[in-house]
Amino acid sequence: MATLMLSSKKVFEHWNDKVAEGMKNECIADIQRSWNEYIDKINTRMNIYMRAEREIDDAIDHYERNRR
Repeated sequence: MATLMLSSKKVFEHWNDKVAEGMKNECIADIQRSWNEYIDKINTRMNIYMRAEREIDDAIDHYERNRR
């Protein structure tokens, strides 16, 4: 995403008119919003996964301690 943003920035710096601004707002901004939404979803899912993983590890530790 960073590469896209840097590359498009250079293009839009040279191609600086109303059409370019419209394209930038419609295309690049939409891609950026989609990317941010994707990152938010992945972060949420990873947090759930890591929390579940910790709970499983805790349950295993608890089981192993009580087994002795």
